Amino acid sequence: MESPFIHAKADTLTAKKVLSSWPLWKTTVTGLFIAFGYQFVDIVSPVLGDKYFGKNNDDGSCDTSGNATYSYWSGVGIFYARLHWLKNIYIVYFVQLMVSYYSKKKNNNNNNLIKGKLSDIYGRKNMLIISWFCIFMSSFPMTFTKNVWWFLIMIPVGEISGTFNGMPTVLQASFADVIPEDYRTFVYAVLYGIAGVVVIIASILTAVIQPIFHIRGVFIAYDIIFFVSFLWLIFVYEETLSVQMRLENKAKYAKEDELSLQGYILPNTTDTVISKIRNKWYSCWASFLHQLKKPLLPLLRIRENPIIFWISMLSIVVGLPESGISDILANYTNDLLHLCSTDEQTQFNAIGTVFLGLALLGSQLIVMPILTIKLRLHDLTLIFILLVVMLISGFSGVFLYFLPYKWMGYEIVVLFFFWFKTYPYLTAMYLVRFAFGLSFIAVPITSGAMSRRLDPNTQGVGFGVLHAVQGLTYCVAPYSLGALYKAFENYGWLKTAPYLAAVLLTCCGFPIAFGPLRRVLLEYDAKHVHKSVPLPEESETQSIAQVSQTFTQSQTEISFSEHP
Repeated sequence: MESPFIHAKADTLTAKKVLSSWPLWKTTVTGLFIAFGYQFVDIVSPVLGDKYFGKNNDDGSCDTSGNATYSYWSGVGIFYARLHWLKNIYIVYFVQLMVSYYSKKKNNNNNNLIKGKLSDIYGRKNMLIISWFCIFMSSFPMTFTKNVWWFLIMIPVGEISGTFNGMPTVLQASFADVIPEDYRTFVYAVLYGIAGVVVIIASILTAVIQPIFHIRGVFIAYDIIFFVSFLWLIFVYEETLSVQMRLENKAKYAKEDELSLQGYILPNTTDTVISKIRNKWYSCWASFLHQLKKPLLPLLRIRENPIIFWISMLSIVVGLPESGISDILANYTNDLLHLCSTDEQTQFNAIGTVFLGLALLGSQLIVMPILTIKLRLHDLTLIFILLVVMLISGFSGVFLYFLPYKWMGYEIVVLFFFWFKTYPYLTAMYLVRFAFGLSFIAVPITSGAMSRRLDPNTQGVGFGVLHAVQGLTYCVAPYSLGALYKAFENYGWLKTAPYLAAVLLTCCGFPIAFGPLRRVLLEYDAKHVHKSVPLPEESETQSIAQVSQTFTQSQTEISFSEHP
C-alpha cells in the first residue's frame, strides 16, 4: 500500500518567502535575546559546583567531587522546581488546560470540549512578559551575592516560565502563529540553527568576561542582555495571535467546580455562627483539594487527542535522557579531566559549548532543511533519525570513559585578543558535546509533527500539553541521573551509569514511534489531505500569519475527543 504521506509540499522558493516574514523575525529576535542571556548562566553554573562544593587536598591537589555534589543538589532543586512549574503551567499559564466537561442536551450527543490556555485567550505577549520576569529573577540575585545557595533556591522561579533549552512555551506557540503548517518543522530547525550562533557568541563572551571580571561579571552581562530583551519585548515585539483567533474566556468551569464541591459543603440547616464557620471550613478545604487535582487532570485528558498523546509519550522517552544528560554533561566532563581552576573550567565549558553550537548550526541549518525541503521526509522518518542520534549521544559518553587518555587529543590554544593560554584539552570531550548538540533536533521534529495538525487557536494548548508532559521528564531526569552520577562516581566504569540509562530509555522510543504513533499519523494523513495554498506576493499586505490561519481554518477541525 502506498504511503499517504502527502503533506510535505514545501519547496525552496516558498520556504524563502516564509523566512522573510517580518512578524517571524520579530518573534525570533525576542527568543534570541532570552537564549543569549540564558546561555551566560548555563556556562558558568557548572563552575559554581566545584567553586562552592569542591575542596583542596593536603597535597595541593584538588578534589573534583564538588561537580557531582553540585549536580546532585541542583538536580534536587530542579526536581522540586519543575514539580512546582508543572503545577503552575496549568494554573498560571493555562486555564485548567485540557480540563473539560461534556454538555449533553436533548437530541444532541455532541461533546463540547472546553480547552484553553491564557495565551490562547489573552494573547502571547502578556504571557511572554511573565515568562521574561521569571527567567530574569532566577539568576538576578547572583549579581549581588557569591552564595550559590541563592542560585539553587531561585531555580523554582525560573522554572515557572516553562523554559525548555532557553525557549519559553508561549514563544513556541507564537512561532506557530506566524509559520504556515507545511513549513513548521523546517522553520523550527532554522531557528534552532540560528540559536546555535547565539550559543557560540555567548560562549566566547563568557570565556572572555569570566577571567577578567570573574563570575559576577558574567551575571552582570546577563542582567544587561535581559534588560535589552525587555525593551524589545515591550516596544518591538507584536502580538501574533489576532483577537479573532483567540479562544473565548468562558466561565471558569463553574459547573465542574460546583460538582467537585458537592459532598464537602454541609447543608446550612442552622443559622448559628458555628455552622457558618464549619461550612466555610469545609468549602475552603474542598476547594484546596480540587486545586491539587487540577494539574493532574490534563494529563489524564490528553488521551482524548491521540496525536498529542503519542507524541507526548515519545517526548517522554526522548526528554528523559536529553534533560538528564544536559544537566550533568559539564560536570561529568570536568570530572574526567580533573580540572581544578575556575578559569580552566569556564574555558573548557565555553569551548565545549562552541562545539555544541556548531552541532546546532550543522544539524538545524544544513541537515534539517535537506531532510524537510529537499528530500521531503515524513515525520516518521525524521523521528527514526532522531532516535538514532539520541543513541549516538548516549554511547558517546560511555565511549569517552573507556578511551585511553593518550589517544584522546592534543593541546588547544585559546586566543582572545591580547590574551592567550594553552590547555591540554581532550578532543574527544568536545566530540561528546557535539554529539549531544545533535540531539536538539528533537524540538523541531516533535513540535513540527504536532503543530501542523492543530488549529491556530489550539496551538497554545498543544504546546502546553507537550511541554507539560516533558515537564514530567524534566522533574525526574536531572534528579535521577544526577543521583546515579553521584552514587557511582567512585566505582570505575559505573560512573557512566547516566549514559547507559539514557541509551536504554532511547531504545523504548522505537516501539512507540513505529507502533501506535505510526498508526495515528497514517490515519490522520489519510483523512486530512493537505491542499496547497499560495503564499502572498511581495505587493500584498496579507501576512504569513494570516495565510497560515486562513489555510488551517479551511480544514476540518480536529476534535480533542476523536479517537483513532
